[in-house]
Amino acid sequence: MKNILFIVGSQRKQSFNLQLAKVVENAIKDRVHVTYLDYTDVPLFNQDLEADLPQSVINARKQVQKADALWVFTPEYNYNIPGVLKNLLDWLSRPLDLSNPGSKSVIYGKIVTCSGIGGKNATKYARRELIKIMRNCMMNVMEEPSAGLTVPAASWATNQLTINAHKNQSIEKQIEHFVDLVNSNFPA
Repeated sequence: MKNILFIVGSQRKQSFNLQLAKVVENAIKDRVHVTYLDYTDVPLFNQDLEADLPQSVINARKQVQKADALWVFTPEYNYNIPGVLKNLLDWLSRPLDLSNPGSKSVIYGKIVTCSGIGGKNATKYARRELIKIMRNCMMNVMEEPSAGLTVPAASWATNQLTINAHKNQSIEKQIEHFVDLVNSNFPA
């Protein structure tokens, strides 16, 4: 069974994107193995730290290396991705061998897709920027279908995500395409 590593761009305990990730996990758990990347301790990117890499960055890189593919769930902050997610991608995009500037990063060529749930823009701008960043990092991006959902008004008050049938269809379409892509690129 292939391993998909979920990266949630919000570190809020009741994050709607974490709840969306759980919906996706529940839908695919019989076809792929899902793990979540915990990067709460990853420090702000600083090249001075690269020579003696922080353990949290080493751990994140190991999890990414073990994964067959990545699925990123992002909210939209000021028409862009959260700073913590950009910071993580900055760390993961660095060469694994600093003595060889041409060496590849841990995310180079990694199959990835993204989804998001947020306000009225349904994370459209954040997903657009995220795709641009992932392409610049030489990742193998599945751009479409990409589900962008709007948090229902009632969910803002309760912090409990509910997804209507119409919105659920868009995430189901992305699930089917991505799981097929991962399984076709990595035959058993």
